[in-house]
Amino acid sequence: MKLHSFSEFLNEDLNFQREAPNSRFDMRISSKVNCFSGEHWFTCDPLSGIDEVYKIAGHDLFNVIKQIEFIGNTKKINDNLPALGYATTYTKSVLASGYDPRLMYNLPKDSLKLRKINFYKELNSMGSPYGAKTVFKIEDVKKLSFPIIAKAEASWQSKGVKKFDTMEELIACEDKFDLYQEAFKIDKEYRAIVFKGKKDLTPRLLIMSLRTPNNDKSKSLRVSENIEHDRLVDNESSKFIWTAVDIFNGCENCPDLAEVGKMIKDVLAISPDMNIFALDIAVDTDGKHWLIEANTQPGQNGITSHLMYLNLVDDFYGLKITGEDVDKMKTSMYSAIMATQKALLGYTIPDCLFMDPAHWYGIPFP
Repeated sequence: MKLHSFSEFLNEDLNFQREAPNSRFDMRISSKVNCFSGEHWFTCDPLSGIDEVYKIAGHDLFNVIKQIEFIGNTKKINDNLPALGYATTYTKSVLASGYDPRLMYNLPKDSLKLRKINFYKELNSMGSPYGAKTVFKIEDVKKLSFPIIAKAEASWQSKGVKKFDTMEELIACEDKFDLYQEAFKIDKEYRAIVFKGKKDLTPRLLIMSLRTPNNDKSKSLRVSENIEHDRLVDNESSKFIWTAVDIFNGCENCPDLAEVGKMIKDVLAISPDMNIFALDIAVDTDGKHWLIEANTQPGQNGITSHLMYLNLVDDFYGLKITGEDVDKMKTSMYSAIMATQKALLGYTIPDCLFMDPAHWYGIPFP
């Protein structure tokens, strides 16, 4: 495989108006980015087990290459295109096969810096005001105030995460944990999707959703959804009501965006070259903002995959969506919203977020 410089890639003859249409809506902006991903992206229909948002992303946006297709060499891959690595172990294999790492967004080495143990250790060492007090050995739990949350490194959703009200409860538990944190009383909880390019290094907040727990377990635990795990049909995502909030025009349910910007800065201090990640944010009953986790493979719902794609194309090619593609993209976004509402009970999104293209490129945090 011939390796090009980044500037050569940017100057290649990739004019969308001269490309043949590729998507089901004939959008000329489609299929300009590969995506190396697992089998699901989060919004599995509880009856069929089919992830419609994942299917829409593959039809209208990315060239999605599933791991089984890569291993079996059953799908032709254009390895001159930029790519999104959306499953760390799988992406390592793709890079080992010769894919140019300069083309890969979300390199495994950058994702690994944000794994739980390293992430919390770095937050503690930098003195971030957004990290809960954390210890990494059970004998150090005495330094914490109960109740505490115990987590395994490989925890996802509510698996490997438990709350303990006393030391006796913790000692009696036979599960293995890798870190322990002081719990706090959550008033509101959010998921924010952040994009930072390879060319434009200014991070952008693309979209934010309010996560409202609707059962006792999800109320007591701070959990995350990570799409590297493919068994998502009966998942904890259904235990939350997701509401996309209007970060552009202000809203009653939005967190303080100045605080969010500082959290983004803290995450990028730990992994400076990370491109796409989610912040799981909590606001406690006293109004203090907390950074629960940085998720490098956040599950997709609503229009999040569309926003990631559009910003990746803009960063790599220097091209924003124009012309007839705009209305076609709105149609694709609407179909993803409908699929999400079918899978996630109560999901809502303000019309302006998908009807106004000015909102598709996020809020910059210089």
